[in-house]
Amino acid sequence: MHVSQPDKNSIALCLREALASAKVSSSEVDYINAHATATIQGDKEEASAIKKVLGDLTPVSSLKGYIGHTLGASGALELIVSLAMMEKKIIYPTLNLDNVSPDCQGINHVMEPVSKDISIMVKNCFAFGGINSVLVCKKL
Repeated sequence: MHVSQPDKNSIALCLREALASAKVSSSEVDYINAHATATIQGDKEEASAIKKVLGDLTPVSSLKGYIGHTLGASGALELIVSLAMMEKKIIYPTLNLDNVSPDCQGINHVMEPVSKDISIMVKNCFAFGGINSVLVCKKL
């Protein structure tokens, strides 16, 4: 396997372990901020893992269309914006996502702004070499 090859099983494991550690069930998650780098293989694997662990009801979007892929800073920057969305009760759509690839269907892609109270959010971060992290944030 190549260093930049994502793996849906590893991503799913990371999601399940983060939820278990936070004592949160998949049905309690109000929003998922996807890592989503707009690469064919990466997005396919992440979408598959999200579908497997969280199903097709939880809204999912990515912020890289707004700020680009800032490499090592992407997780922190996207977390800041996701927390702001949580505070403002809005989910921003994935910018420039007009047609969902058949490989990425089966999850709830946010295609336009959604007003929603977000009590629990998941932030995905996946890097080269299988360095995966998932952060579960709860509103207090």
